[in-house]
Amino acid sequence: MTTRLPAQLSRLPADRLRRVAEALEQLQEAGFSEITNLGLLQTAVHSKLGNCPARIPEEDLTSEYTGMCLWAWTPKRWFQETSRTAAMQARGAKNEATNETAETIELAPIADKVQAKFDGRIQKMSAVAAEGRLGGPTTSDVDRFRGWFESMKKADAELRSFVTLIPEPKQAGDGPSALFSMLPSSGGASGRQELPKALDTKRKTGTGGYCGGKTALPMKTRGSVMMLHIGDSGCSTGLGSWGHIMSDHQLDGDGRPKDGTFYGRSSIHFAESVTGRYVPRAIFAGSESDLGPLHAAKIFAPTSLLQAAGNGNFGEGRMDSETVEKIFDCTRMQMEQADYGLGFIITHAVGEDDYLSGVLVQLLQRISAQYGKKHKFTVTGVPSPAGDALSRGRSALSEHALMEHVDVATFYDQSAVAALASSKYGLGVASPGQDQISNLVGRVARGLTGPLRFAGSVPANEGSSGGRGLNSLATNLVPYPRIHFMLAGLGGITSEAMSDFNIDGVRGYVATGQASSIGSLSSVLTPASRRDAKTIAMSLLCRGVHHYASMSKVMETKADRDYKFVNWSPSGFSISCFEDSASKKLNPEVVCLENNVNVREVFSSWQAGMDTLEAAAHGIEQGEKQEISEELSALCQDYQEVAADRVQEDEEEEEEE
Repeated sequence: MTTRLPAQLSRLPADRLRRVAEALEQLQEAGFSEITNLGLLQTAVHSKLGNCPARIPEEDLTSEYTGMCLWAWTPKRWFQETSRTAAMQARGAKNEATNETAETIELAPIADKVQAKFDGRIQKMSAVAAEGRLGGPTTSDVDRFRGWFESMKKADAELRSFVTLIPEPKQAGDGPSALFSMLPSSGGASGRQELPKALDTKRKTGTGGYCGGKTALPMKTRGSVMMLHIGDSGCSTGLGSWGHIMSDHQLDGDGRPKDGTFYGRSSIHFAESVTGRYVPRAIFAGSESDLGPLHAAKIFAPTSLLQAAGNGNFGEGRMDSETVEKIFDCTRMQMEQADYGLGFIITHAVGEDDYLSGVLVQLLQRISAQYGKKHKFTVTGVPSPAGDALSRGRSALSEHALMEHVDVATFYDQSAVAALASSKYGLGVASPGQDQISNLVGRVARGLTGPLRFAGSVPANEGSSGGRGLNSLATNLVPYPRIHFMLAGLGGITSEAMSDFNIDGVRGYVATGQASSIGSLSSVLTPASRRDAKTIAMSLLCRGVHHYASMSKVMETKADRDYKFVNWSPSGFSISCFEDSASKKLNPEVVCLENNVNVREVFSSWQAGMDTLEAAAHGIEQGEKQEISEELSALCQDYQEVAADRVQEDEEEEEEE
């Protein structure tokens, strides 16, 4: 057998022929003897591969740039016609052919016969193109081939210009600066070169790319937070929160700055369009009636308003991959449009819509799998523990997703929110409707990113200038991964009729106290029930509040006997205050997130509601229902253990020893 390849193999491209060579090597190593002269066939394949012009098939060369990169990746093939040993050698590197160390950096010139071969090939192609032979090259093919060769020559010239640069430093400390423009000389006898002076980072008046305020800091590149609003309550809460956010940033109804410049940091929640309009980074999914007010608002992108509704049960919603994929694709597009995604804030309600609860469970699983390192916060509406048993049982179906795929979940119930809205500490509305309830809950969702959006505009002598992001919030509030369920509170809420008569001696002192006591948005944390509950951690997000006012109120709270804290938490509080020029014209407002052991009453009510739940009617199996009940029981036990005093446990262990 000769070393000539069979016709079937000779027509294969280089990448497939290489696979054949690898297969032959494996057969030879395995001792396969059915094919005679296997070694000669392997030699012929390697010989064919050695003559191949490139390791990448032609169909992968999608652009001229790809071809130039291929030219640079295979320097040994550049000069194959001139010399087998000519290649670009770095100083001190060894030549593959001679195994000798190179002392200089030289590139062999392109041989004249390469140009001659090219000219001959062009003549043949031109002749065939002139004949108009079927299947032959055309005039455009000839022009493309000529352009490709010229680009290769240009690339070779550029590489030669880089290789011939002097790599030695001019003086100690210059390093590779010889490859770039020379630095200005500092003058004097030494004539040493100096780097340019550092930019002035002093605070300047905020215009254009600066945060608002008279002493604003220069704007830095920030990440973005995506907001997802699912279902009736989620969409109405989202609409309320975006109304507050746009008011904070002084945007009009069309998403344009009222005074011509954006106030605060725009990248957190907005993407700027080519016409100068700021588009919210928000996704709404619900029924047609849920999306009606959103279309009327005309501030959201039409592609972010998704109709997702069904008459099925929880199991059918969880299996609706089409709806989940539609929402997830929109989420992925929003993340790709952002420079850097910090995380997600999701507003929704459990026990409200069985079908959408199942959709949300599957969506949280997809988001967690794709964006596992991004923080996921939820503002979750839950039924009151004294409410309908069936709604509480349906809420339990979402417990596993909230446990496994969410970093921080904040609970509220509509009965407590309505009570706050009708009180003199709230909006003062006798019979609050859904709009007033969404207005209050939207303040919680908006407060989560307040420090991120405005903290950079606060001078150190007026407030906390270090913004607390989602990562910092989760770190301060969550001591253990399973203990990440919060109860929300609001302070400083004033009705429009009473705003002119609101008196706060030390700005924000009263608002801080209201948020951590009487402003709770959950029925399980009232002033009466607080005496028997223990607080694990608390975060206060204060806008328009003096930092010393909030600190004074916190010290007073820790000394109050009605407040009990777990003894293993060193501080228990985290405070983020930002008082900017816009918030000075408004009443101070405080959002409180509290990790309190009384949240176990919510899970206890869910577990009791599971008894009234029929597994088949909600699309789940009886075994899954039993698992959910056991998980709820274990979670309640976890909160009971967390509330126990660690000192007593240590003493008991010492006595046993």
